[in-house]
Amino acid sequence: MEALLTVAVLGAPLAGLVWLARRVRNRGTSGGYSLMGPFDELWHPAAVAARVEVQVQEERQEPSPAPGDRLL
Repeated sequence: MEALLTVAVLGAPLAGLVWLARRVRNRGTSGGYSLMGPFDELWHPAAVAARVEVQVQEERQEPSPAPGDRLL
């Protein structure tokens, strides 16, 4: 009986995290660094490094010129 209770107590949060990870990945609503960010950083650091690199590249892009800008 105690073993079943222990499995239930430890398994419920893990099952909830698995469900949340699948939901976020299927919907694509992670928003970059979300609730799953720390877990992703622990268990898949290459994905975090790639996401950080993409964010840095997006920030480096030149802004579009304003209409009527004569500097170009």
